[in-house]
Amino acid sequence: MQRRQFLMGCLFYSAQASALGGSDTWERRLAGRVGASIQESLTEILRRRGLCFGSSIDMEALQDPEYALLLRHHCGVFTTDLNMKFGQLRPRVDVLDYRKADALVNFAAEAGVPLRGHTLVWNEGLPEWAKGLSHQEAAYWMERHIDEVAGRYAGRMHSWDVVNEPFWPDHREAGGYRKGVWYNAMGPGYIARAFRAAAKADPKARLCLNEAWVERATPMADKVRQGLLRTVRELLDAGVRIDAVGLQCHLNPGPSLRLDVLSDFITELDEFPVDVYITELDVQDGMLRKTLANPDEFVGDLYGRFARTVLAHRNVKLISCWQLSDKYSGIRKEGSAVKPLPFDQDMQPNPAYYALRDAFLAIR
Repeated sequence: MQRRQFLMGCLFYSAQASALGGSDTWERRLAGRVGASIQESLTEILRRRGLCFGSSIDMEALQDPEYALLLRHHCGVFTTDLNMKFGQLRPRVDVLDYRKADALVNFAAEAGVPLRGHTLVWNEGLPEWAKGLSHQEAAYWMERHIDEVAGRYAGRMHSWDVVNEPFWPDHREAGGYRKGVWYNAMGPGYIARAFRAAAKADPKARLCLNEAWVERATPMADKVRQGLLRTVRELLDAGVRIDAVGLQCHLNPGPSLRLDVLSDFITELDEFPVDVYITELDVQDGMLRKTLANPDEFVGDLYGRFARTVLAHRNVKLISCWQLSDKYSGIRKEGSAVKPLPFDQDMQPNPAYYALRDAFLAIR
């Protein structure tokens, strides 16, 4: 977002307030439209139980005041979606553009909501210039990026997804690792190197290893889970600080989705002194829309079963959706009919909201 666009967004908020008769009246009327005034805050329910609920955010949180209000009402933590990734911050070798990242950090600070940074190191999502780096250059740029980005926001972040998705067994590397610039240059050691750099750059933030596929019962998912357990053990044995393991949980209904397998894996993680974060929760419901008479109820039931499963584990401390409203879900590319999130495109609660609410209220 250009500075001018950001300022225009602020002016839009002010104009809305003026048109509706002052900020108090504006917030009250806007809350009524999105249902925030009558729906119990998901984060408040979990907070009473010592846990946290949140959502990813991106520039729409600054541009859509209804969505901003919904996020602030229901979320006790935000996660950056796109605009803290390497390729967004460093589109060219001579460019380091913090404008959108700064805007998200400021939005979270003004809302009084802690912010998670996603992500410092990922073998995907890189600009073209970074893909041609030599091994020596890759090591330099990885550590420089962590130092500059985590250092810029040091003391302001709840946590960092230090390394994202380190495993992709289909690449057929020993250990199931994902190929890419960082792995190709440093091998599996890039993970420990990244965590050490992040701990130095932002010593107060919690450091997280984030991964997908763990809720599935497939040979590939088995290797991902094995790799995660091995990596956490190796980091801790080497004296590398890791505070949490992030499990994305983009739920894809079908025979490979196994909540019992996920539950067993969370139990295995409990042998380590690390928390578990559910970091990118949604339901990939495109096929359901074509096959079920009541897909909304099915999605809601899945959200409820999922929440009850993971929150039965005391090492699970946080649940965060990947966006909060269907209007801004990345899954909408499958078609406008999908409803993968707790709130629909009009910011009204889906059955998923009520299922999460009931599951959260049932925690003992």
